Amino acid sequence: SDQVTQWQTSIPDAPPQTGWGGRVADILSSAANPAGNISMSVSLAGAKLAGASFYKSDLTSAYFGGADLSKAVLTFANLSNANLSNANLSGANLVGVVGADLSAAKTDASTVCPDSTAGPCR
Repeated sequence: SDQVTQWQTSIPDAPPQTGWGGRVADILSSAANPAGNISMSVSLAGAKLAGASFYKSDLTSAYFGGADLSKAVLTFANLSNANLSNANLSGANLVGVVGADLSAAKTDASTVCPDSTAGPCR
């Protein structure tokens, strides 16, 4: 609902253009890494992130090994060099994702692949 979206994003009048994961990484990077000398690598191994939104996020080199990303929104995210080994992407929306190696991830017919086709993705 609109109220839930506003509560989760603090954006009252429009849907967010970026996912919360990317916004958190941007804040942490600008505060703790202003020169950009350190990669904002993220490890979400084994995490339960079902339904999470990483829309337009830069998740380069992130580690999602075994993470539950079922029904997550990863549209247009940069997953170059990300480790998705055994990540559950059942029902996830991956439209426009770039650089992802989905060969070791768990996808099914309810997954929307980067090329907008139904899974399983390869």
